[in-house]
Amino acid sequence: MEKPKLIFLGGGGHALSCWDVAHASQQWNIMGYTDHQKKEMPIPYLGLDEEVNGLISNADVFFFLGIGHLGNPLLRHKIAHEFNRKQAKWATLVSPNAYVSPLATVEEGSIIHHRVVLNAGVSIGKHAIINTGATLEHGSFVGEQTHISTHVILNGDVHIGNECFIGSGCVGYQQIRIQSGTTIAAGSILRKSIHTAGVYGGNPLRKIA
Repeated sequence: MEKPKLIFLGGGGHALSCWDVAHASQQWNIMGYTDHQKKEMPIPYLGLDEEVNGLISNADVFFFLGIGHLGNPLLRHKIAHEFNRKQAKWATLVSPNAYVSPLATVEEGSIIHHRVVLNAGVSIGKHAIINTGATLEHGSFVGEQTHISTHVILNGDVHIGNECFIGSGCVGYQQIRIQSGTTIAAGSILRKSIHTAGVYGGNPLRKIA
């Protein structure tokens, strides 16, 4: 049986790390990537996004957002909206070195990087990034287009809204809620819920912007 084909939308560092997950899974025939210019990637450069439009209708071709979040999901959101309008199919990438509970759910377009742990009842929304070494405990929720950075720990029943960015090494106490559109600086400790979107950081956590 032939493997489904995969095209990355965007090149660069984030796309390279996503390629590594897809390559390690051995579940995809990786065709290449699109970008406004050629990047250092181990797969073929396919040109601009528009140049793969003719492949969208192919039943065996899937796409993945290769552009990182970097605290601003607007470009990722724009590309996803455009390809959704064309009825593209999205790949979901899960590292073979991650643990995903059979009671966890991961929606389309998301990536679960190496050494991630998704415990029972965890729910991951569309086009989310769960980066290397993150641990999400039972019942936690991560919204659409949210980036959970490297080695973040979210304890039980944490709820992270849509289009958030949680920096590397953050720790979230159990049952807290984080409003959509919030950015949390690396190394922060989240002891209480955040009900107003903004940029926060520190221990104790405070609003920066």
